Amino acid sequence: MVIGLTLMPVTASYDRLLLLAILVSAGASVVAPMITYWASFSAGMAEGTALGMQMAASSLGQALGPTAVATTFSISPAAPFWLAAALLVAGAALLATSGGAALRAAAA
Repeated sequence: MVIGLTLMPVTASYDRLLLLAILVSAGASVVAPMITYWASFSAGMAEGTALGMQMAASSLGQALGPTAVATTFSISPAAPFWLAAALLVAGAALLATSGGAALRAAAA
């Protein structure tokens, strides 16, 4: 997803843009179930609470996302793509350095 989001704003070819869109879509279809799995797996007995929090965060992102994209697009047409890529990298780094402790703490 990060590669696709990073390259989308600088791609001039329609064919390449289509391939990058497919890459981003494929990445999203893998990331979303993984987040749900890890929220459920790390919650233990509080699985319902963790999944509810994950769903609330997802819904909040879907509600605020279009506004964030429009705002960053007004700064630069490439900004929404690079911001999304940066957020994905930051999230992956957080999970990698904490060993999933952030998910366990959120579920507790």
